Amino acid sequence: MSFIKKELTVLPTQKVAQEISHAPQHPMLKYTGPTAPAVRDHLEEYDEVRPFEESEGLKGWVKRKKKAFKAGIDSISGSMAKAREAGKKAESIEATRQLKKKAAKIEKKAAKIDALLKDAKAKEESDEAEESDEADE
Repeated sequence: MSFIKKELTVLPTQKVAQEISHAPQHPMLKYTGPTAPAVRDHLEEYDEVRPFEESEGLKGWVKRKKKAFKAGIDSISGSMAKAREAGKKAESIEATRQLKKKAAKIEKKAAKIDALLKDAKAKEESDEAEESDEADE
């Protein structure tokens, strides 16, 4: 190492950007190659499943009850159809009397289920109105 140090002065140089209008000459550089075919997304074939979306809250409870009521109505209507068929086949007065009692019980149950369905619909509508009010705020 020496004690003598040479000072260098660096002058800034300007670089001029030049446009290059040069087309490639080699045939391989001109070749673009085949384009890949568009691949269809296979996820479009599936349905979105949200198993826990309605598991909690009043709205989920109302929907579960609504499904249960509809299932009850379906079973009652099946029972009523069976009772009608049995009524056609019944030959004794006692058998028809028993079938009429069963039909009356089924009709009472159907009326209760209809009332519960109306209440559930009213609750659902009031919940939707509350949610829309909260969203407006």
